Amino acid sequence: MSTKSFIFSGSDYEIGFQQGQSNREAIQKALEVIFNLDLVKQSKPKLLPKSLFVMLAKRRADNMLRNDLFSLYPKQAERIRGIADGATTDVTSLLFVQMLEMVLCSCTSIGFLPKETSTGETVLAKNFDYLNFSEP
Repeated sequence: MSTKSFIFSGSDYEIGFQQGQSNREAIQKALEVIFNLDLVKQSKPKLLPKSLFVMLAKRRADNMLRNDLFSLYPKQAERIRGIADGATTDVTSLLFVQMLEMVLCSCTSIGFLPKETSTGETVLAKNFDYLNFSEP
């Protein structure tokens, strides 16, 4: 399997836009797959139409994540906004994916406060254990 190599530059938004644009097809396919996952279907109340359920789930993810993301991590928020624009999707869908990832995956995160690092900056690290369908 060959892998593509990209070099992105610019502001956080511009880098995100370039990432979204270069991976548009994969991002859109992943969103389609995610919204059709058995887990998502099983979470939907029987009488609620799927489109309404997805809209409400995306809204809940947005309510849970947007304020903290945009106020505490503005650079990452701008990058996500750029990815969404580059992939011609919406930030709310990407936040839903992030919320789903937090629920389904056993990722590990670690952080160090500035006083504990040699650079005097906060350091955050995270590994990503994504589900098999998201590998491409």
